[in-house]
Amino acid sequence: MLVTSVIHLFSTDVWRERKLLSKVLKAYNKWMLVALGIKINIKGQVNNVQGKLIVCNHMSYLDVFMLAALYPTSYVTSVEMRDTPVLGWLCRLGSCVFVERRNKVNIQNEIKEITQALQKNLTVTIFPEATSTNGDEVIRFRKPLFNAALFAKADVLPICINYRRLDGKEVNKENRDDVCWYGDMSFGPHFLKYFRYSRFEVDIEFLPVIPFSETRDLDTLVNMSHTAVKSAYDRFTPVVETPIGLSEIESVEPLNV
Repeated sequence: MLVTSVIHLFSTDVWRERKLLSKVLKAYNKWMLVALGIKINIKGQVNNVQGKLIVCNHMSYLDVFMLAALYPTSYVTSVEMRDTPVLGWLCRLGSCVFVERRNKVNIQNEIKEITQALQKNLTVTIFPEATSTNGDEVIRFRKPLFNAALFAKADVLPICINYRRLDGKEVNKENRDDVCWYGDMSFGPHFLKYFRYSRFEVDIEFLPVIPFSETRDLDTLVNMSHTAVKSAYDRFTPVVETPIGLSEIESVEPLNV
């Protein structure tokens, strides 16, 4: 992180700094994927991401590493993430925009900053579920940050992440908590638990772009984005207990009474 620290300390142009940081972090995150044993299967057509607002479902801090390894981007994340040890420091070096969604005054300033970034032809990625989830479903998308795309007249690119296999075993409701990070889980213990595995396979699908010219209405844009991601998402399969087979029942000797 020495390079990013130097850029952060000596840059005098915030937009140029963000462009440089996003490119440097892309290289770092490619290395991170190797170190974490993450294999990404890219699906769909990888469109030009520059100057687009990218929206994606969210199940773990691992999502950040994976997407940042595929394309240069700035992220929008919560103030709670900023205050998380280690992750918060990484987010600051990555020039993240931190949002306080419960404060309507702050959110307007943050929308303005994202709008300016898009107008400067930077790529901005948001997780509009506004939290990481356990993967049961793609929950509803929050609307406010989508305003930035409308104000900047920027296209929206939906992306869907599907967790597939841990060490060759399907990710399901039994083992999902080894990769999904949500609720009140602590980062440190969860990250250490992840290292029990040597390989994590993930599908990342680039969905069709939603051009600005097609919708200038906030509700329509949010609904189109959510529908696209939700339609591409595969829920984790439940763990089914194997019932006692008839052959096992028939093999039991009858009791003589």
